[in-house]
Amino acid sequence: MFAIIFYASSALAATPQEIINNALSEYNTDKGLNITGDMLVEVKENITDKAYQDGPEHAVFDIQFNQRSLSLNAEGEQNNEGYLRLKKFLIEDNTHEFAITEPLTVFWRVVYPYMYIKLDKLPEPMTQSLKENNFDLEIFTQKWLRMEASEQNTPAEILSMLHSDDMDPTKKIMDMFKELGDKKFLQVLRTEKKYKNEAGDDMIRVRIGINRGVLYQEYQKELREAYKISKYSDRMTAIKTARDEYNQNLKDASELHMAGNLNLTTNRLERIEFGLIQTKNKESCDWNDDWSKKTCKKIGTSTVRLQTGIWFNTPNHTPIEIPYNALNMEDSVLSLLNLNP
Repeated sequence: MFAIIFYASSALAATPQEIINNALSEYNTDKGLNITGDMLVEVKENITDKAYQDGPEHAVFDIQFNQRSLSLNAEGEQNNEGYLRLKKFLIEDNTHEFAITEPLTVFWRVVYPYMYIKLDKLPEPMTQSLKENNFDLEIFTQKWLRMEASEQNTPAEILSMLHSDDMDPTKKIMDMFKELGDKKFLQVLRTEKKYKNEAGDDMIRVRIGINRGVLYQEYQKELREAYKISKYSDRMTAIKTARDEYNQNLKDASELHMAGNLNLTTNRLERIEFGLIQTKNKESCDWNDDWSKKTCKKIGTSTVRLQTGIWFNTPNHTPIEIPYNALNMEDSVLSLLNLNP
């Protein structure tokens, strides 16, 4: 989820639009990263079909995060550290509810070849739920656990395990950013205010939108490729797909709201905020007796609300320290399950 970060620096004075453009074109995570941010995702259903038995669902996912990464080394490894703080987590329907209203913080450090994880104090509801199932994780809180670092246990993987795809509307946005990032598609719409920061630098807050001209250019490019297809049915399918994707991108652009804090003295994008509210139909589907045909009907709507803000701090290349007296993760899990010989 942190793959697209906007960071730029330049020795020459730049306009707000140029700072935004440079933030997209010059950003390179291989050179290091230092970010702090927060994200709020809420999913709420409205069921209009009275015959539907399961009832509406409601979910809230509210986090803070920090990540500091060093430069990529010659072996392609990138040591990093940070934390993920779950401020609120709620999942409920008409029969069940699970809520975490007290902060839950997970710290991590990656110093190859190992990754280290430390769990802060557990919220009371989680502690009770685990004890009811004969698990007592409190014995591992405030202790560093060590495992081998790999692509499967990176900080991004920790994030992905905490919530489902349905609660992550940012994926669509990030995919769009990644695809169009080198085409300078973010557009400064207007200036909201000018001010000075604590260091005396000239700052400006701007409202940002998606350049629809770039979206249209991409649409025309896809159409030209579609018209080259010789088979009529495949050509018509490709044209329809291009048109549908373009219309969806326009809809996403109208629903996405963005703002940025720009440092005019250092020519850097210091903070970006984006949010959206999307409502889509919720369907209930049934299969026939031989599972050859699925029939779906609309039973209501599902609304997703997203608010995210990210600060881009100056990279800090201080070496990341290996935690003292870290416990082996595998041995700790075996001990928890009482499986040690």
